[in-house]
Amino acid sequence: MLFLLFSVIAAQAQASCEPLPNARFEMPNGAMKGVVVVAHGLNHRPDKMDDIVNPLRAQGYAVLRAVLSGHEGDMEKFKKASREQWRNDLLGAYCAARALADQGKVPLHFVGYSIGALINSDLVESEPDLGVRYDRMVYLAPAVSVKAAS
Repeated sequence: MLFLLFSVIAAQAQASCEPLPNARFEMPNGAMKGVVVVAHGLNHRPDKMDDIVNPLRAQGYAVLRAVLSGHEGDMEKFKKASREQWRNDLLGAYCAARALADQGKVPLHFVGYSIGALINSDLVESEPDLGVRYDRMVYLAPAVSVKAAS
C-alpha cells in the first residue's frame, strides 16, 4: 500500500513538470556529456551569460539559457514580472532540460548568477513535491540578502 501511495505521489510530481514549449538548447559539437541550465541575474539579458555558456558547450554540454520574464528587453513586461513568474520560468527550463538529460542518460546541472541562483534555490527548497533536482548546482554571487546601502 505504501509503495502504491508513493507511486501516485511521484506521478503527480512529474505530471506538473511541463517543459518550455520554445526551449532552445545550444548543443555541443560532439557527444553530449550533460545538460546545463544557466540562469542570468537581475537586469541582465540571457546573453550576458555567454562567458559561461560558450565554454560549457565547448566542453560537451548542452546548454539551456533560462530567461526570467521581463528580461527580454521590454520594460513594461519587466515592471509586471513577479517571483511566481520567475519560478515558473525556471521550472519550465528545468523540465525541458530534465527531459533532454533523461533521454541522453546524462547528468543535469545548474549555473545561476545572482537572482537566477536565488530563484532556483527557492524553487528547489520550497517545492519538494515538484521533484526539482540537479546533479550539481553552481551559484555565482547569489542574492542572499538585501542591504539598505552598499
